[in-house]
Amino acid sequence: MRALGIIVMLGAVMAASCSRGQTDEPPAAAVSDARTYVVRGEVISLPQAGKPGTQFLVKHEPIDDFRGADGRIVGMNTMGMPFTPGKGVSLEAIEPGDKIELTWVMQWRPEAREYVESVRKLPANTPLRFGKAHPPAASSR
Repeated sequence: MRALGIIVMLGAVMAASCSRGQTDEPPAAAVSDARTYVVRGEVISLPQAGKPGTQFLVKHEPIDDFRGADGRIVGMNTMGMPFTPGKGVSLEAIEPGDKIELTWVMQWRPEAREYVESVRKLPANTPLRFGKAHPPAASSR
């Protein structure tokens, strides 16, 4: 009889787990590790309507406090990198060669995704520092 009770309880737990996966809400255990970075750089290219493969590409300054998928601060060197404009972010006033500051969100869990929250054009004479990142020595979570 006790074995039957355990089987019934396991069945209920499994049913709850299966039905939970069918909702739009993530399970309570799925915690986002999204981090926001303020990044400055120079626009290399912009997405063009009707031209697949074109993208919002920015040569950005190093991101000293960038965290990798394991949560450790690893830094990110200067590079030309594609960014995904988030919902409602307009690139209409931006042109290749413009210096910009963007707010970028990077999330590794529960699944990897990234997007730009905002973009602001900087004065043309804004100095940018390109090169290697200098992450802090202590790389804690």
